[in-house]
Amino acid sequence: MDRLLTDVRFALRQFVQRPGFTLVVVLTLALGIGGNAAIFTVVDQVVLQPLPYGQPERLVRIYTQFPGLGFDRFWMSAPEYLELTEWSRSYDAVGAYGLGAANVSGGETPVRTVEATVTASLFPTLGVAPQRGRWLEDDDNRPNADPVVVLGDGFWRRALGGDPQVVGSTLQVDGVTRTMVGVMPPGFDLEDAGIDVWTPATIDPVNPGGRGSHYLNVLARLSDRATLSSAREEMGALLARWDESFPDTHSPSPEGHPFVVFPYHDEVVGGIRGAAMMLLGAVAFVLLIACANVASLLLARAETRKREIAVRSALGAERGRLVRQFLTESVVLALTGGALGIALAWGGLKALLAAYPDAVPRSGEIVLDARALAFTALIAVATGLLFGLAPALRVRTGDLFRSLKEGGRGGDGVSTHAVRRGLVVAEVALATVLVLGAGLLLRSFWNLSQVDPGFEAGGVLSFQISLPEASYPETAQVESFYARLTERLAALPGVEAAAGVSGLPPRRDINANDTDFEGIPDNDDLPQNVDYYQIVTADAFRALGVPIVQGRGFTAADAAGSPPVAVINQTLADRFYPDQDPVGRRIRRGWWGDEEPWYTIVGVAADVKQGGLEEPAGTELFLLHDQWSTVEDAGSPRTLYLVVRSAGDPLALAGPAAAAVRALDPTLPLAEVRPLEQVVADSLNRPRLLALLLAVFALVALALATVGTYGVLAYAVEERRHEMGIRMALGATARDVLRLVVSQGMRPVVAGLVLGVVGAFALRQVLSSLLYGVAPTDPMTFATVPLLLVVVALAACLFPGRSATKVDPAVALRQE
Repeated sequence: MDRLLTDVRFALRQFVQRPGFTLVVVLTLALGIGGNAAIFTVVDQVVLQPLPYGQPERLVRIYTQFPGLGFDRFWMSAPEYLELTEWSRSYDAVGAYGLGAANVSGGETPVRTVEATVTASLFPTLGVAPQRGRWLEDDDNRPNADPVVVLGDGFWRRALGGDPQVVGSTLQVDGVTRTMVGVMPPGFDLEDAGIDVWTPATIDPVNPGGRGSHYLNVLARLSDRATLSSAREEMGALLARWDESFPDTHSPSPEGHPFVVFPYHDEVVGGIRGAAMMLLGAVAFVLLIACANVASLLLARAETRKREIAVRSALGAERGRLVRQFLTESVVLALTGGALGIALAWGGLKALLAAYPDAVPRSGEIVLDARALAFTALIAVATGLLFGLAPALRVRTGDLFRSLKEGGRGGDGVSTHAVRRGLVVAEVALATVLVLGAGLLLRSFWNLSQVDPGFEAGGVLSFQISLPEASYPETAQVESFYARLTERLAALPGVEAAAGVSGLPPRRDINANDTDFEGIPDNDDLPQNVDYYQIVTADAFRALGVPIVQGRGFTAADAAGSPPVAVINQTLADRFYPDQDPVGRRIRRGWWGDEEPWYTIVGVAADVKQGGLEEPAGTELFLLHDQWSTVEDAGSPRTLYLVVRSAGDPLALAGPAAAAVRALDPTLPLAEVRPLEQVVADSLNRPRLLALLLAVFALVALALATVGTYGVLAYAVEERRHEMGIRMALGATARDVLRLVVSQGMRPVVAGLVLGVVGAFALRQVLSSLLYGVAPTDPMTFATVPLLLVVVALAACLFPGRSATKVDPAVALRQE
């Protein structure tokens, strides 16, 4: 320990005496180690750490499927859920839930917040107890049960001040007075939705509803005697039982409507796992490049310490003692860089999560914790040993004179030059892989950002309004409110059009509604199902800027009481009416049978992206809000997005729009108030974040590789200044000397480029799932990136080359 402390003190004195060298090394290592600490924290807490539930490894997600419609992860109907719960023996508990939003009042002002309607069995399924009060009970799910609500911790603290006497108090949720019976612990959530209120789902075991009404998300907890494999085997037997018991089109069956079971952890993080692991690999490359750079610097510094090593050897220092000194210095540098890297990681994580809170699942759980600090310390020590090996292994105690003779006039030995050139090759190869990957992802993101969403987002303000059933029990009241609101919004100064829509593009949940097409037979080749139902007010196409490509859109004449009309999108027209004119054909909703009237198609609208910009447009049916309630008890949708188009800044309309809502009903909160352009931009947050991070890492890698190439060549020129002077004295021109230096510098660069291109090509499968509109071996990227790297490397070689041409031959001759 005394020797170690002596070595540390000696290392610190060395670094203080050379502050420039120390600063460069520490900053280089901080970039590499900090990046690794930040990305490891994300990977660890998002992908590797278990979910924050009781025994999370036993949680599974159960989906239904409709292979004929292309749906591999679909919701479950209430009858299916009840039968699964009763028949299955693989699960200790099965819970169901649906996500939505609710108007909540009881604090200082009404708010629009996230609501989960759940079965009482969901809480024991997740294995989480409330921090106050109780969770829901089975009786809470019965029809006509006393209305209750369980609060999320965040809402309890934010809206109710963390009142310890909250249990037993009441709260207005969508106009219904509910008794608060419990408060869930901090961090308790589902799907990163930020759920504030948990209300009981009403499921009547006697009359649970239609089998075709799929709306429940289902989670289950495997029993101690069951495994994932056995649960999947049992599901096969259950499907056969369903098929025999309920032989209709909507009952579960092995072929047409199977059930599938997946580990819940995989469902939560599966979408980000590939990207996260790729980023972890990218920052590992950056760290390796940093190590190569620092090793090259330490090699150069070791050559200047030959006299020190010789003196210490002469005084009896053994080779092992000297190697330990070099490694101690390396580890001290690495730990210092690691400490600075932790600060960079902490700041970087905070900035990223603030800018892109929805781009990463479980983002609320990401903190720089003890595991991340331990990982950083480990990686710092390993890094110090790694880059310290090169100079340490160059220590010779018995052949110092021979090593000096090998390098000529005090220069490095031939083997030392080879090591440093090898480090340059490695740096350039790793940087090439990163820059190629970043180039592909940037092209992919550019392609996504240029996708036509099918509507004009510029100049449009969007916000959501929901009318509680308790306050607006009649359909006529709902329709009247939205008619008056859109009229008021359209009358605001500068407004060109205002309308309500049930779903806001470009990313919304699919509807997959059964639909009847008059004169078209329903078969497996052409199932009569529509991906998206869009319920709109009359001026929706103008407010959204959606072109009508055939026929007409809705008009004021298409009001309640008029013959029902519909507009379809181009994809639906192409699928069901190929080479035909769909205008004048009839269509109807498929779940009320003969009671449902036929809607006459009056127009075809351009395709609008609803499932994400990266997905092809689905089939879409536009129906008027005023004509939705054409069947008894089919009330018009209570929740709509309002879209208001103006010629100016859409955010300038936020205040007047809120005033228009308050004038009609001061208890209604506005939610999700954003320009539609921001809605579109937010839909690209995940690919944007991925491209941004990889681009940053690639730029850092490129900068480090450039500095490494420059440093190796500059050092080589400096120690060969005498040789360059002799060459010029014997007739070599400045151009000859420049060509010699640049050619020697570019050889390892070209070798690294070749290795990097081969490596990037080998990793094409890793990137393929993350790209849109660009191949993982895109010729343009694979041609442009190496050319860019060659230009950068040439610039790094030219500066030392120009320095070599300025050597005075007379000085070199006098030295001879």
